[in-house]
Amino acid sequence: MPTEIPSLSGVKAIACNHHSAAIGSRGELYFWGTGVFGTFFEPRIVVDGDIVEVSVGGSFGIAKDKDGMLWTWGQNTNGELGLNDTKTRLYPHPILSLKRKHITKAVCGGSFAVAIGPDKRPDRRSESPLKRKKSPFHNESTLVKIL
Repeated sequence: MPTEIPSLSGVKAIACNHHSAAIGSRGELYFWGTGVFGTFFEPRIVVDGDIVEVSVGGSFGIAKDKDGMLWTWGQNTNGELGLNDTKTRLYPHPILSLKRKHITKAVCGGSFAVAIGPDKRPDRRSESPLKRKKSPFHNESTLVKIL
């Protein structure tokens, strides 16, 4: 039977998998359940504001702040945190390699995350980052990003 959590009101978003995460009315990020951070029997604030989106994968999660910066935490066996290593993070860490991007959406799968957004690097604004390339899977060309 559903039970109200008195310490958690005004929830804007919630995500669940091996642990749960929610965004409060002021953009604060809460964790509860069991994760690499331990066991929280009731929601605990881990970021005090500015979070606008959250997603939880198998044993990790990703949150986006109001500026489009992504923050990840959890198990990192396959590099799913996007931090260029496989170290576990107990609490949210920024993905600095995406700092100059404006992420419009980020979601978690079981052991991977996907983020989309436009290229905001000023040194490439004048040239198109998309080039035509023949797709090996279709009889048509597709647009691919050349990094």
